[in-house]
Amino acid sequence: SYLSEKAGYPGSGWITEREQHARIAGRDATMRVLRKGATRLLAVSWFEASPGLAVESARALLALDSTALLDRKRVPLAVRLTTPLASAADRAAEISFHRIERFAEHLSPALQLLSTPRES
Repeated sequence: SYLSEKAGYPGSGWITEREQHARIAGRDATMRVLRKGATRLLAVSWFEASPGLAVESARALLALDSTALLDRKRVPLAVRLTTPLASAADRAAEISFHRIERFAEHLSPALQLLSTPRES
């Protein structure tokens, strides 16, 4: 499911050192500092074009994903952007966050295109 919390992690074995809500390129997101062994990452994740958990659960329960009865106006996407952290200092996380934010702004038009259904 694109609403799975696993969408915010780059794989198994990562430990969350810190988690907080953030705004990135105008979107509500979850920002995590992750560690696996000596490797540390900053991961920012959000759901593009998501109508929310209740609506998506109802669509799945009623099997509306497999019918053309109720076409989607937008296709939800799970988005996760990660970048390495140079150190454990807060300044390193701040620099990495700004790097991700600039990339997210650059990526926004492509996400809009990807979340728009194509004509059959």
